[in-house]
Amino acid sequence: MFSGVVGLDDDSDDGSSGAIVITVDDTRVYHSSALTPGMSLPVSVPIAKPYRLGIQLSDTSPGGTEGHDEVEAYPAIGDPALRCTGL
Repeated sequence: MFSGVVGLDDDSDDGSSGAIVITVDDTRVYHSSALTPGMSLPVSVPIAKPYRLGIQLSDTSPGGTEGHDEVEAYPAIGDPALRCTGL
């Protein structure tokens, strides 16, 4: 089980957004809703073993894929925990 609190560290006045994707063995097992400033969503994602865990953090703000501009956002996972029972 992977758990944490997803949210957005915001560097702008408005218009910022982000997304978080968690993959297991290159298969998407979680995709956050659009994250905006002030949001904090607790998540728990069951993970079958064995596994390779991946986390992708994306700035989806307007212009966010074109380099630095006045709207910058940084998706994050607070209190991340990977709990496993062994093999």
